[in-house]
Amino acid sequence: MSAVSAAIWGLAGLAALAFLAGLWRLRKGGLTGAQEAHLRKICLSLVLKAEALYASGEGQAKLADVLSRVYPALPPLLALLLPPRTVERVIELAVQDMKAFLAEKPRGA
Repeated sequence: MSAVSAAIWGLAGLAALAFLAGLWRLRKGGLTGAQEAHLRKICLSLVLKAEALYASGEGQAKLADVLSRVYPALPPLLALLLPPRTVERVIELAVQDMKAFLAEKPRGA
């Protein structure tokens, strides 16, 4: 085996390991800051839509609605690998964002 061929195989092996490490991290729910921020914006938008569709006290229906809509809004590979517990955590953060915004908003504005 020539030195060039060995170098190519070595780089291919490193690339494969990096790819697998990324998949493992994502599967464990570890999003990068930019990925989580993007997912949080998507979830906030969907939470606001669910709030408009459902009455007060229908939290489970709202959550189910948001969960059913969030995965199709994601890139296919991310949707396939992202565990539901991570999505639910980000949805909860989006709900907290919405509540904080409503608490700060002056009445009648």
